Amino acid sequence: MLHQIPVDTFTGLIELGAVYVDKTGLLSELVKSYGPYFLARPRRFGKSLLLDTIQQIFEGKRELFVGLDIERKVQDFSWTIFPVIRINMNAVEVEPADFQADLISQLKLYADSYDVKINRTKIAGAIRDVIMKISIKCAVPKNESDRRIDIGARNVVLLIDEYDFPLLRHLRDPIKIEQMRSILYGLYSSIKGCSKFLRFVFITGITKFKHPSLFSALNNVMDITFDENFSTICGFTKDEIKLNYGMYLDKALSVQRYLKEIFHQVRP
Repeated sequence: MLHQIPVDTFTGLIELGAVYVDKTGLLSELVKSYGPYFLARPRRFGKSLLLDTIQQIFEGKRELFVGLDIERKVQDFSWTIFPVIRINMNAVEVEPADFQADLISQLKLYADSYDVKINRTKIAGAIRDVIMKISIKCAVPKNESDRRIDIGARNVVLLIDEYDFPLLRHLRDPIKIEQMRSILYGLYSSIKGCSKFLRFVFITGITKFKHPSLFSALNNVMDITFDENFSTICGFTKDEIKLNYGMYLDKALSVQRYLKEIFHQVRP
């Protein structure tokens, strides 16, 4: 009996020894810069796995990348440890009345993990406090052997997955979508205002909304959705399927041919 692999994280795939289609060479070019970057792809296209991979890179987990392009080819990559704040909008309450409180609760968990406090009721203030306070907290290494970044400003990595999910849930309700748009505008405005504290920002979604006052809050975002240099950063190319899954496909075809022969032999 076949069982689906119960993992959807980079760490899980690597530790389980599952097939991983190596995208880290493309990621190495992105993570050397600061962003903010935006990438739109359909659902089930690997966006969350991409963000999880980025998270492990910035958390300095080099041991997970042994033999992969970023570890094998990029000799000057520092593997410095940075604090990572990762927000999955698909896991936040999407009703406007509950959205802010739920997201602030998630941010407080990050604040608590770095022993900093936030006391905000609006998401704009909460995200600003979390980014600034964690950045300052992590500016000074604990000891000489600690690999955390030296004193400096750009210390926090911010990853936002499915940024548009709260909007897509209310496309048929103009009142709620306007309420949510207003909340998100405050969120992204605060993120832009914290740029000097942010080492790297990456945002994913299904589509880029053309509403003039939504993404204008992050008008410095670099949209790599149609950038040919990163066209294969999610999903599989034909060559990648052949290289990584060719053996398994050949076995599947062999079984299919065998079953077909058996079927013709037993058919009356």
